[in-house]
Amino acid sequence: TSSVLDKSYPFMYSLVTELHNQFYVCEACQTFCWFREVLFSVCVKAVVFKMSTSETDESIKQLLVTVENFNQELGEELLEFQEKILGRLDDFRTRLELELRSRLSLLDRESAKIRESAKIQDIGKKELIVKEERVNGFGDVGITATEIRCQEQSKGGLKFDVILADPAATPPAPKRTQSPTRTKSVENIEEKLKAAEERRLSLEASKIASIAAKLSKIEEASKKKDEQTSVFITQTKEALDQKMETHVEKRDAYLSIIKTKLKDHWDSIEKTRQTLEKQTLELR
Repeated sequence: TSSVLDKSYPFMYSLVTELHNQFYVCEACQTFCWFREVLFSVCVKAVVFKMSTSETDESIKQLLVTVENFNQELGEELLEFQEKILGRLDDFRTRLELELRSRLSLLDRESAKIRESAKIQDIGKKELIVKEERVNGFGDVGITATEIRCQEQSKGGLKFDVILADPAATPPAPKRTQSPTRTKSVENIEEKLKAAEERRLSLEASKIASIAAKLSKIEEASKKKDEQTSVFITQTKEALDQKMETHVEKRDAYLSIIKTKLKDHWDSIEKTRQTLEKQTLELR
């Protein structure tokens, strides 16, 4: 059949080979395999067996119906592909939002831990100051400690002698520090209280300022991430829309080319049929 087509109808042979090369290998376009076989059968019947006009009309109609069905299937596949991509983009966005929320919660926990550690340090400093005041108030107390002596009697052997100290006498009563004779005025006490309050307020303000700076940095980072994700999503959507538009345009153009080629081929078949009928009439 291929030799007959190549000799008699070179245009039809080139069309069939083009369809074979483009669509027979593709798994998603299996309908064009049937289209190729029907096209071969039409050509063979038209050339060798002198197929009638009604049969050729039916075969061409079948071919056009298959082309339209394939067009619809491609449109449905493209819509499904677009829906899948949009779903994946939505999933990606939700994942990013969850990650940002988790990071913000972790940062809030860290800031709370920093505040608690600062409070604990302040409490520890106050306790140390109180202990030093108590020790200074009790004064010096004489304490006799025990002695420990070490001797090496043999190689690898050590001897420890613990010499207990004499029992210590009852410690003397702590000397009470006499309060200074000067009298403190109410104004001095108020000034000291004001200074202590100012120091406390300044420390709290510095802590609040440091925490606010950290939180502002975190907010800026989250805003930048949101902007980057939104820009990425818009860019991907635009790129996908452009690809879809180009694909649809190419598909429509290719289908229009196939339809025009089929029409031209149908015209050529009609002409050849008429010439063959004339030749048969002349021979009769």
